[in-house]
Amino acid sequence: ILIVWSVIYIPYKMGFNVVESPGMAAFAVTIDVLFTIDLFLSFRVAYKHPKTDELVIDGVMITKQYLQTWFIIDFLSVMPFEHIMVALFSGGGTSTAGGATRLLKIIRLIRLIKLVRLLKLSQYMDKVEDELSIQPAVFNLVTLMMRVMFIAHFSACFFALISRQEASENENVTWMEDDMKWSEKTNMEQYIGALYWAITTMTTVGYGDIIPDSEAVSTKIFVIVMMVVGATVFGYLLANVGTALESMRTPQNIFLANMKKYFESKNVPVHHSINARRHWAYVQSQTFDRTYVIDYLPSRLMRQILFIAHKDTIQRITFFKHISNHGIVLTIFRHMRPAAFQEGVYLCRKNYSLDETFCIISGVVDIIDVMPDSTREYFLCEAVEGDIVGKEGFIFQKFLHADRHMCSARARTKSETYLLDEKVMQELISLNSFIAIHFQTALAKALAAQRKRIFQRFQQRGAESLKQLNFNLKEPSSMEGMNKRDGDVDLVEAYVPIPANRYDMAEQGRTLNSNLVAYECYRRDGTYNPYASSVKLSRCLSCPVLSGLTAENLQILRRTHSLTYLSSKYL
Repeated sequence: ILIVWSVIYIPYKMGFNVVESPGMAAFAVTIDVLFTIDLFLSFRVAYKHPKTDELVIDGVMITKQYLQTWFIIDFLSVMPFEHIMVALFSGGGTSTAGGATRLLKIIRLIRLIKLVRLLKLSQYMDKVEDELSIQPAVFNLVTLMMRVMFIAHFSACFFALISRQEASENENVTWMEDDMKWSEKTNMEQYIGALYWAITTMTTVGYGDIIPDSEAVSTKIFVIVMMVVGATVFGYLLANVGTALESMRTPQNIFLANMKKYFESKNVPVHHSINARRHWAYVQSQTFDRTYVIDYLPSRLMRQILFIAHKDTIQRITFFKHISNHGIVLTIFRHMRPAAFQEGVYLCRKNYSLDETFCIISGVVDIIDVMPDSTREYFLCEAVEGDIVGKEGFIFQKFLHADRHMCSARARTKSETYLLDEKVMQELISLNSFIAIHFQTALAKALAAQRKRIFQRFQQRGAESLKQLNFNLKEPSSMEGMNKRDGDVDLVEAYVPIPANRYDMAEQGRTLNSNLVAYECYRRDGTYNPYASSVKLSRCLSCPVLSGLTAENLQILRRTHSLTYLSSKYL
């Protein structure tokens, strides 16, 4: 509120030479004192990290961040330059005093730096919008009109300031000394006249009843700038008003308005309503109608454009780094959906059904374990940009319930993710076994690398064991047929079943249902185990143990599944 008051009152005071009453002067001093206190407190106020959105409480980092951002603006806006100049030149002669008067007018302009503080209000606009029960398009239209009125207010005050200065120095007849005798009117009447001129100039109407001094060069320069800026702002205003009115009828805004009405009718808590609307806004910002933009392009050109448009996001999804074929990457990526989670919102809960796996694009997510009584929870680890959350959907849980989450995931900060629905993925790989093989091996490598990163973070915090983490880590002795020569090997099993197909074994007169799964084995530090670093082919849990495959049958599987790097010794 004080920032808004300052950016409105200071230009008005400068432009119309307002003589402050003792009460108003005391109020102005109080505002300056509060801004000064705010300057010192800013050295101790935590801020959110721009990349992780995590709250930074380290004093050195807070000081460094403040000095690099708002300190100069805040310092210049609270320094009493005009009082300092008066004290310095109060003992000089007439010429010195005259120079000091002109210099004082320039120094006063420095206080306009407070106008830049108005940019800080942008961080509160989302909260204001959440509290108001109006459509987003209407809210955007209102904020646009407020910006235009502020530009008009500033232009009116500056127009009056230049006119007063020209009249006092050159004795020219300005709009304040014309036949309407504006100089004899009150400050508020003069302000209304100047605001009237500013708005008519911005809207290119210009009735001509109030005109600037035709001889003053500084006034001409200001009016030229004013007309250029005014025409631009007015054109921008018309375009945005039309867009805002049209957007009220778009399906997206109609859906958002209906969502708000539904939440209000069902008495849904405000924070749930806010989370739902922000998630919808994030989804809309990340997607577009490919039917009219992409899908009609040739496939090769379509893949190139998609990869360029989403390159930054694709690079943050770790398992894509282990797939060299851009076609496979884009095929999988097009089946992923963006999702945003506000602070404190759960991505998944323990013992809930496994439906989705989340790839974190930004933010921090806490992985926690909830006790059976549902009253206690324990922090297991944190997932950051590049990590995978809810991965049980693709982890081979041999001794656990594979259809349930084994822990909960809750957003510590605002987190942006891309999720992969398990059912959608199963439909995708059922059409192309080549994608299945690449995806399962890439996911296994990504999980092993993630396990290594989390292990290192736990080592730094003094953790004794990784067994508490959300990974299916099992000793080699628990896996039938696994080589036991390296005792420090844990297993990270990527579970993506190859589609069940029927292969005609004419020489044996029978068919073979091949519902297959591949494994990748790694050491505890995330490196490959030299004795088990190849993919092992086996049946899924729902099928009997794979046996009886001849070398010729294996050749058929190689050819149909593109498993050129497999050999019979791993069966």
